[in-house]
Amino acid sequence: MRKVLVSLILLACIAGVWLWSSLKEFRKNDDALNSKVKFSGEIVYIKVSGNHAYGVLGIKVASSNVPVFVDSISDAIFPFKIVNDYAEFYGTIILAVKEGQQVTLDTEKRLIEIFDGEKLISRSDVAVSTEEANIRFVKTNTKFK
Repeated sequence: MRKVLVSLILLACIAGVWLWSSLKEFRKNDDALNSKVKFSGEIVYIKVSGNHAYGVLGIKVASSNVPVFVDSISDAIFPFKIVNDYAEFYGTIILAVKEGQQVTLDTEKRLIEIFDGEKLISRSDVAVSTEEANIRFVKTNTKFK
């Protein structure tokens, strides 16, 4: 009985340390999204992976509150980059999304919205990805090299 109790306490300590380190990493990545970046533009490039529709949207920027925004997170993919008049979004892309549609991204709301004219096609969360498959996909398919 005593061995079981010691094992349970040890297991609880290990789980607590793992949870604490995971929450710390989540908070760091979430804080990076507090950049207050807003931009809009037209989709000019789409590449979707086979991993839960994760992909890259290339965007010709029409308006932005920052001319350049490049992430500084290691071992993760920040959800977007902007360099002058071109931006990319990294995240879930549904099948209805097509080149020529309009995009608005707002980090304060943590949302990206895609419109075909006035019709909302997609609304999804803007989030940092730590999945290794997504990181490899973005590195292979980004126009930023």
